[in-house]
Amino acid sequence: MPKLIFKGVEIEEIKEMSTQLVDTLAGLTNAPRNVFTLECVESAFVYDGEIVKPAPVIEVNWIERGQIVKDQVASAIDQAVRAKGYEHVEIIFTELKKGDYYINAKVY
Repeated sequence: MPKLIFKGVEIEEIKEMSTQLVDTLAGLTNAPRNVFTLECVESAFVYDGEIVKPAPVIEVNWIERGQIVKDQVASAIDQAVRAKGYEHVEIIFTELKKGDYYINAKVY
């Protein structure tokens, strides 16, 4: 945890940005690298009966770390995705309260 879920970004692009992005996020959140998960969701976006190329949407599931850190994380993700040529990037945070996340039946 944190888990980043990418939609509308090519898997090869996520692979290319993954090392630097996780390094940056680990530093911003003061969390070890091995707690980050990047999930690549391949899905089709439809508008007016046609498959369209969407703007990237990145969902961040994490335990709340305050607005300043959230802003820094959003900026780092935005910069990494925009560097791949995307003009519009949407980032959505889902904040879990302490006690809401378990690993092997033990609260994290």
